[in-house]
Amino acid sequence: MTLLHTILSARLLRNRIPAATPRAHGWPMDTVHTREDVLVGGHSLLGLATTRGTPAVLIHPAGHPERTGGSDAYVTLVITRVLAVAGDTRGALHVRVDGDMTEVTPDWAGSTVLGRPDAGSRAPASIETIGAAPLPGEVPQEIQAGDLLVVPCAGTIALATVRHHPATTPNERNSMETWTRCAK
Repeated sequence: MTLLHTILSARLLRNRIPAATPRAHGWPMDTVHTREDVLVGGHSLLGLATTRGTPAVLIHPAGHPERTGGSDAYVTLVITRVLAVAGDTRGALHVRVDGDMTEVTPDWAGSTVLGRPDAGSRAPASIETIGAAPLPGEVPQEIQAGDLLVVPCAGTIALATVRHHPATTPNERNSMETWTRCAK
């Protein structure tokens, strides 16, 4: 067996096996990661983003309160579209997404890409969201502009919280805090 044959065989095998999800700590218990999609309680996140657009949210019971600190029984999965990706000389990425992540607590380390296999490798990143300073985080290393990025967030988050509201000022945005948390 040649070295090239070994490398090609390893790549084929890796693509056949669903990505291991060591980052499952931020995801609901009944989450199934497939090669190109994530199913949560039987709901396809790729299908949700396709039918509803981005950003989109899916609220689901956490299922394991010891992993969420017992403070909240729900996890919100925020699906955003990656608008731009740039790298720097240190290997860090600069990623811009279409969601407003300023009012949520994203678990960037638990994020995953939809629509293609996740290689599992992570890269430090500066994530720029609509109308906010860049947030430090960690994203899949193979991320590209146009990708759908799913980010688990603790608690219940209303869609209005992550949707960009170009007509609102920061003061109006603060007055909306009473309805930004979902009452689920």
